[in-house]
Amino acid sequence: SSRRRHTRFRNVTGVQTCALPISETNFFYNEEPALFLTEKIFKPIAHKHPFIVLGRPKTLSLLKDMGYKTFGNLIDESYDDEEDDIIRMMMIIKEIKKLSNLSGFELQLFLRKAAAICEHNFRMLVHKKNFVREITNDPRY
Repeated sequence: SSRRRHTRFRNVTGVQTCALPISETNFFYNEEPALFLTEKIFKPIAHKHPFIVLGRPKTLSLLKDMGYKTFGNLIDESYDDEEDDIIRMMMIIKEIKKLSNLSGFELQLFLRKAAAICEHNFRMLVHKKNFVREITNDPRY
């Protein structure tokens, strides 16, 4: 099918996807005090795959602070600023639904634009030397 031809990303199960929803270890804003990134976010980066993060607020901000790019020019990532867990989850679901309803042409466009971001992130990961971030008093985290 034309949709299959344009979808070049596969998740670990072999199912074709245009963006993986990544469930980070911490999601609940008031119950889990630490904001950190785990291997879960770095797996799609290592495989040059687009992703949507199901995590605490500011997870994408932390990733950007480390030099990675996210897909804010392709999807609405305002969920990263939402502190209400239920609202944040509904915002994420809305974006996943939008992606699942892309036409063949829209999907091709999405994948073309996402590929540049994925390549940047892959290069950041393979050239990274320090995987530990110093603890700071940054109020965003």
